[in-house]
Amino acid sequence: ATLVANHLRQNTVKAGEGSEGDEYLITRLNHVRPALNIVNIYGENESRAGPTKVLESWLRLKRDLDEINGRGEMTLCMGDMNRAIGAGEYGVKGNKEQISAGGELIREHMLKTGEFVLLYNLSLTEGGPYTWVQPGKEGVKSCLDLALASANLAPFVRQVVIDKDRKFT
Repeated sequence: ATLVANHLRQNTVKAGEGSEGDEYLITRLNHVRPALNIVNIYGENESRAGPTKVLESWLRLKRDLDEINGRGEMTLCMGDMNRAIGAGEYGVKGNKEQISAGGELIREHMLKTGEFVLLYNLSLTEGGPYTWVQPGKEGVKSCLDLALASANLAPFVRQVVIDKDRKFT
């Protein structure tokens, strides 16, 4: 969810949303220059959706991200993307090696291009890398919730907290 403080409501607009069953919402904040777009995403389960639907959904989201980038604006993408992006240079440090088809799209079109930074890899990140631990089975973990920022936004990020223990709820 994106919550907007009262003092920012005059500078905030719903800038877009997913279509054809895609679950994402784009909130644009105009009080900064360049404008900041927050994209909250809930990605479908890849094993249920299948590769064709995952690719089609990705192309619609990428179109919106390219439009934002074309305006020279910043983007923060976060949510339960349900994409395994693995470890290594373009994955999450300390994560499992598995890379799903949707995870490969994120790696290829966002991270390898240098347009986006995976916030979990910044030195100011606390918690993680796993964003979910199955209750009662501490060995069953996943990192399918992701946070990425435009490369031009990353220097302004002060802290990233992965709340896998649900301390904030």
